[in-house]
Amino acid sequence: ARTTGDVAVALAVLTGTAAGAAPALPDHPLRIAYSATAAAFGARLDPLVRAAVEDTAAALRQAGHQLVPARPPIPANLGLRFMPRWLAGIAQDVTGLPAEALEQRTVKMARRGQRAARTVKPASADPFAARAARWISGFDALITPTLTRPALPIGTWAGKTWFPAALSTGNWLCTTPWNLAGLPAISIPAPASGLPVGIQVVAPAGRENVILSIAAQLERLRP
Repeated sequence: ARTTGDVAVALAVLTGTAAGAAPALPDHPLRIAYSATAAAFGARLDPLVRAAVEDTAAALRQAGHQLVPARPPIPANLGLRFMPRWLAGIAQDVTGLPAEALEQRTVKMARRGQRAARTVKPASADPFAARAARWISGFDALITPTLTRPALPIGTWAGKTWFPAALSTGNWLCTTPWNLAGLPAISIPAPASGLPVGIQVVAPAGRENVILSIAAQLERLRP
């Protein structure tokens, strides 16, 4: 969406609730964790991304919030926990679509996803979901990068088979643990040289209002 207000309207439609006014700014100082580290084990942040996280934390601190450097309890085998569920989701997504209209890489991922779906359990069954919920309950929100690097050039995956593409994607994503944990999150743009860099705001379950208020404040601080 172009604005936080548009996101709030979309959320109201998705949840079947009445669409209200634009999200209110925080009415009291929040305790916000921030982490300028990659989610995937061994992956590193591009310096532009690290600077965007630090700048965002500084902007929120200057706005009166308490910013706490933190290291979320992300398991080293995060990719192995996420991959079968991701592939199973792809298989679900392509159900009913004509195979000839799909990229061959997508067809192969869907086939593997069909096999994975026979044994994969819901993400909520993963022990990390409960662990993440306990950890984030000590904060009002968490700030992380959305990706470990700036926007990717068109054609980055051209000619690559599904497995190398999946591995490279896994190293770039910082959204994976919070998808697995089932926690609400939003990605918002942060100023950077060139294209914007994504900043992710995560909150405890049911606290979408907090996410929207932080996004609205950052939108006002740096339109």
